[in-house]
Formats: sequence, structure tokens, C-alpha cells
Amino acid sequence: MSNHFRSIKPEDFPTCARILTKAYSGEPWYNTWSHDDALLRIEAIMSGFSARGYVMEYNQKIVAMCLARIDYYY
Repeated sequence: MSNHFRSIKPEDFPTCARILTKAYSGEPWYNTWSHDDALLRIEAIMSGFSARGYVMEYNQKIVAMCLARIDYYY
């Protein structure tokens, strides 16, 4: 039983959308995102060439994610 980090895969997006809606539904945000809105947000972030995403699995179940884009400007 240990944590495992790996790159996110498109098939992970629905699970990550459920995590995102739950995480942002409470304090301090109280957002009421639908599953589809959260899924669209994840897809939008990950659609760029500079996108990076990782998930953390515990007992082979995704329990956390980190999504970002590298911004190239000076």
C-alpha cells in the first residue's frame, strides 16, 4: 500500500473531474461545477502543447491530481 505518481492519461479525466468537483464544492470556493464542466476544464488545460498533468494513486485508485501549463514568455 503506497502512493504512486504517474503522468495523467485521457482515460483518467472522468475520475479527475469527480475529484475536482468534490474538492471545489466546499470551503473556501463553494463552486457548483457539474461533472461535464469539470471534465471540460481538465480537457482545456491538457489540450495545450505545454500542458503537464500527473495523478497520484493509492492502492491503484486515483486520489489526487496536478495539472499545469508551462508559460513561455519573457
